[in-house]
Amino acid sequence: MPVVEVATTPLESVAFQYLEDLAFEVMLARALPAKTAELLMALPEGTGATPALLRKVLANSEKFILRERRWNLALRELTERTVDGSLEQALRWRGLPMSLPSLCNEMALLHQRPVDFFEETLPPLLTSRDKYFQTASGDHALSEWLMACEPGEDEERGRDGQPQGTEREKRCGAENSHGRPRIGTG
Repeated sequence: MPVVEVATTPLESVAFQYLEDLAFEVMLARALPAKTAELLMALPEGTGATPALLRKVLANSEKFILRERRWNLALRELTERTVDGSLEQALRWRGLPMSLPSLCNEMALLHQRPVDFFEETLPPLLTSRDKYFQTASGDHALSEWLMACEPGEDEERGRDGQPQGTEREKRCGAENSHGRPRIGTG
């Protein structure tokens, strides 16, 4: 399907990105490809999307593929990647931290192995690689999404005007058990 120009203004671009993100989230919850009408019905009420608009947004996205009039996540056809490469791509295309169950489901679909296999193997993989970190809520994300903190930047001070916490906390906030910064703490 040819790529079509969808958004004409910055506001439309943001709205179409939001619709793409909603459709991605719906597909993460599905094991099978979906027709446009099925996706539309699964979107939150009030999105204002029409079938034609949803088709345009998905056709313009690298995250989706159309096969036999059904949409699927393009990630699910990247079968030549390693599990680590698949994890990275899933997180990159989602653009947000993902729960362990969501990651396990995607890896099971992609690599054609049972979900319980990934429930055992993904936690050690995610914690052993510096490119991943765990958020305060337990989701997993790419470390490159973290802000780089330098000493002295945005130092929090107590009532007495003195810096608070350890040097590491002053620089980048609290860490998880693997020494990686957590999102939403500090």
